[in-house]
Amino acid sequence: MNTFWMKWISSFMLVVCVGMIPNVVLADSTQAQQTELVNSENANTAHAAQIISHTIPDRMVARELYPVSVTVKNTGNLEWTEKQWFRLGAVGDSDPLSWQGRIVIPNDNKILSGQTYTFHFTMQAPTQKGVYTTDWRMVQDAVTWFGETLTLNVQVLGAEEPIVSHTLPTGLLVNEKKLVSIKIKNTSNEIWTTDQLSLQGQGAAASFQAGRVKPQAGISIRPGEYYTFEFPVVAPQQSGIYPLAWQLFKGNVAIGLALSTSIQVSAPMMTSQLLYDKNNQLTDVISLDKRMHMKYDAQGNMMSTLTTKNLVPNHDFEQHDLHWYMSNHMKVGTHFANKGSQIRFHSTEAVVGTTSESPMIAVTPNTQYVLKFDFLNRLSKGSFYVDTIELNEKNAVIYDGIAVLANKYGEWSSNSITITTQPTARKIIVRVVADSQATGEAFVDQIELRRVVN
Repeated sequence: MNTFWMKWISSFMLVVCVGMIPNVVLADSTQAQQTELVNSENANTAHAAQIISHTIPDRMVARELYPVSVTVKNTGNLEWTEKQWFRLGAVGDSDPLSWQGRIVIPNDNKILSGQTYTFHFTMQAPTQKGVYTTDWRMVQDAVTWFGETLTLNVQVLGAEEPIVSHTLPTGLLVNEKKLVSIKIKNTSNEIWTTDQLSLQGQGAAASFQAGRVKPQAGISIRPGEYYTFEFPVVAPQQSGIYPLAWQLFKGNVAIGLALSTSIQVSAPMMTSQLLYDKNNQLTDVISLDKRMHMKYDAQGNMMSTLTTKNLVPNHDFEQHDLHWYMSNHMKVGTHFANKGSQIRFHSTEAVVGTTSESPMIAVTPNTQYVLKFDFLNRLSKGSFYVDTIELNEKNAVIYDGIAVLANKYGEWSSNSITITTQPTARKIIVRVVADSQATGEAFVDQIELRRVVN
């Protein structure tokens, strides 16, 4: 028997023998090396994945548990399910911060092309201090590793360190206010009271109006128990990168190491955006939280103005394709009674990766927005969805957002998702996408992007 068939049979027998064991590790280093070769040659477009975001902290305390998540987007052509052994895998089949070599997709979930999925699991810091590398990647066990690799260096501090975790942001806008937290643990052998404790700001902490933080009075913290300081920070008026730290004090005595970090403060690049039609008439003024739309008669006289929280210009396509950049496979037209105009995708041949896009819309970093639209999917093959891309102050793409697919097939439905912009995001583009050998027709209408008001 030749070497290829011997290896295939041995892999199959391994799957059969261990398939009923939870979190079993199936892929080997040979497969990982093969996958690197496949990815470098772009030979395998069916298996593809993009790391969207994660919540793994860069600082941990020895033996502490940390609930974390990793969000991955299916950018290939295959459907991901646990039945087909699609999992988030620890590179090298083990990880110094997790006892799980594989994180599965539970409950018969199906992750279609263009969709995202968030894997939730728990990490535990090792007992020894040091810097540990954690890296994760998608894998179809017994087949291939694929997609982007999430690689992070995590500093593990000694178990005696009282500052366990924090929610400090990496970026803020000038004068932006944000509620943050620092979690501590009583690592001593005596009871602490919050009347004794404080966080003393160092570096630029005073510039964020958080030079000294006092906890809620009258609370006892027993050995091994936790307490969370919650307090606001306000970014200074000058942009730049600010190094800052907080030191825990009991009375006048410092306890443990200070929590050190840095925050990038940026000025908004766009406060308003002006859009004009082909007659050089102003049609829309878009600010960070509202849009004013102007209508004109045939002679160019302004008839009315409308102020709305929807930031998407020509959201209902009643001005045909004005302000939108249309794909060759998509056109604006009227196809249904009482529904006006909408974007229609139509192709009798398979289409990969074609988009229609809104203009760039100014947004605020670290801010929630609701993306909403009406959708009708009649494709016989492939995927059709709405998503966003985010850009920084230099108009470079920094984030390819979550794809939102129709929640019903063959009938109109309303779809929405809440997104949080990236720390360096300054603009956003809403996209209508046909992909993965899309064949047939699909429609989208009434696209909205609204800033969430807290």
